Amino acid sequence: MTLEEIRSALASLGYGKKLPDATYISRPDLSGTLISIFAEVRRAEIAAQPREDWNLLKIHTREYGVTFLSYPDFDSDPHPVLVHSTKINLNSGRVVRMDYTQRANPPILHRKETFLPSGDARIETYAELTKQEEDAGLYRDPSRIGLRLFWESLLCKKKLRYDGHTLVADQSHAVEVLTEEELDAPIERHRTAIKRYDLSRPVKLLMKHGLLQESQTFFDYGCGRGMDVEGLQSLGYEANGWDPAFQPDAQKLNAQVVNLGYVLNVIEKPPEREDALKQAFGLAEHVLCVSTLVAGEETSAHSRAYGDGYVTKSGTFQKFFEPGELEDLIERCLECEPVTLSFGICLAFKSVEEREVFLSNRTRRHVDWTEISTQLRFTQSSSREEQLVGRYELNRELLDSYWSAMLDYGRVPDAEEFASSAELRKACGGVGRAADLVIKYHGAELLAEARRVREEDVLSYLAMKHFERKFLQKHLPAQIKRDIKAFWGDYVRAMKNASELLFAAGDPGELNIAIETLDCGWYDEKEQHLTFHRSLLDQLPAILRVYVFCGLRRFGDLDEVDVIKIHLASRKLTLQRYDDFEGKPLPELQLRIKIDLRKDFVTVFDHTSGEDRQLLFFKERFVGPDFEFGNDVVSFTKRLKKLGFSEDTIGYGPSLSEFESLRVGKGLSATLRKLS
Repeated sequence: MTLEEIRSALASLGYGKKLPDATYISRPDLSGTLISIFAEVRRAEIAAQPREDWNLLKIHTREYGVTFLSYPDFDSDPHPVLVHSTKINLNSGRVVRMDYTQRANPPILHRKETFLPSGDARIETYAELTKQEEDAGLYRDPSRIGLRLFWESLLCKKKLRYDGHTLVADQSHAVEVLTEEELDAPIERHRTAIKRYDLSRPVKLLMKHGLLQESQTFFDYGCGRGMDVEGLQSLGYEANGWDPAFQPDAQKLNAQVVNLGYVLNVIEKPPEREDALKQAFGLAEHVLCVSTLVAGEETSAHSRAYGDGYVTKSGTFQKFFEPGELEDLIERCLECEPVTLSFGICLAFKSVEEREVFLSNRTRRHVDWTEISTQLRFTQSSSREEQLVGRYELNRELLDSYWSAMLDYGRVPDAEEFASSAELRKACGGVGRAADLVIKYHGAELLAEARRVREEDVLSYLAMKHFERKFLQKHLPAQIKRDIKAFWGDYVRAMKNASELLFAAGDPGELNIAIETLDCGWYDEKEQHLTFHRSLLDQLPAILRVYVFCGLRRFGDLDEVDVIKIHLASRKLTLQRYDDFEGKPLPELQLRIKIDLRKDFVTVFDHTSGEDRQLLFFKERFVGPDFEFGNDVVSFTKRLKKLGFSEDTIGYGPSLSEFESLRVGKGLSATLRKLS
């Protein structure tokens, strides 16, 4: 048989676990009347002489070969371990045998039902187990679950174990699993509503990003005690809300901005969750903001598992969403691609065009061109034609405004992009003449720099489009379309440049070259990671900014963190938030988010508990020269070095308790001065 004939035979087989490079099936009956592909397997078995107990067959679809796999506990173990494999290349006859019995972390099987032919009595049991595991979120990162230790670690984290082929809670973790019949009383969702005396975090983020302004209407779906509505009304906003417990008679009103704040996580029934999400989105004219609790925020109060969350002692329900789970829910239910605003907070735009405008603004830098212009003028000739100066001075205010617009866009703005275009044409005899005049007056150097910055920002935005399945060229914002025409001529050339930038951001060699040009941040050559404060992001080369943007797709707002770490070797991005980065000499690590860019997977680490708190030493190496700290960093660093510490050896230690013990032992104050 040819490789193409094998692929065709497998397609008509009707069962098997199909992967890009192979199809896996349980051991078929190779005796008696054989279909062509099984006859080929029988000849391979005779030639390769695998172990007699082989029970799984891997038929390769990208090379002419088969592998015989032995899983002795296939029937009894929910995830049996591979103990032996025998692979034969059907072209060369070469046989490779692998023994896994001595491996500490051998491969294991998942979704056993997919290997079996229809009619097999075991399918129902195995399929039910797979469904339980999917519901528990165990398959969220499929790249790591194929090895036993990783799988066992995940089960431990989830506080789960097996009873035969049934997934159950691990009682050794003191988590009680409740059924609906075992509930002490009905779930009281309204008891999760708390009194606040400030606007909620989602509403603050909406205002910060310009998505909620006084001219816009606001509706809070599931408003609880109505504190956000009351607060916004006091600020002059047109705000209303509805809540099934506290304001059941209020009207559900359409609004430009709708908030669904921490509602989904208190609903214990998934269908009702989806219904609430759809109803809230139906009321939104422009954008819906959805926020939930996230995995890692659980406390000791969450010890009674129920459904996909927990029942608290007060009779409420709480679900903690895994990273990416909220995004998946929004995309599935609302059929639109969400935008992650912050961890556990997502936006669902009604208009794809509005979504793209928002995303393009996120990659755009806001540069103080006045400051840069002042610096450049020292290198320019001070002599300019009197006629040129005179023509400019006649309309200075208008032309200064036009020059600012040109720097903002990095190009000559369209008539629609400059409000005083008609006045400009009248004063200068045309937009083109006005552009020539201001460029001659100010010099072309600054505009060239503005163009470079804008080109990089647009390419960064376009590079992110490669991750979106539903993106279409027609959805581009009007300004981006004008940028593309001015900078690259057409969309195809622009996307080609964006692709090259994205691929370069995935090349450690290219990243290293970019890092060599930096005069800010801290690069650890041995560990191969660059660490810097978020304030430096706009100063980084485009390739490094795109690397960070790839991670921010899953995190959102960088204002939520202090320090960013780019891992060149492992292709990860780490975001760290500290307790008072600016004010404390040694800030304490509060939260660490590790984003695996290759797997698009997020892991959250809460560092607020435990005895060994992590401290940040020599924090000044991560910021720029103009960064303002709330303390005398230079003097503190000198005293720190007198104790024997240095930037090259500090690593992550010592911990807070170790450092305090050292400080007290040497009779030093919190600022490392001698106590009197």
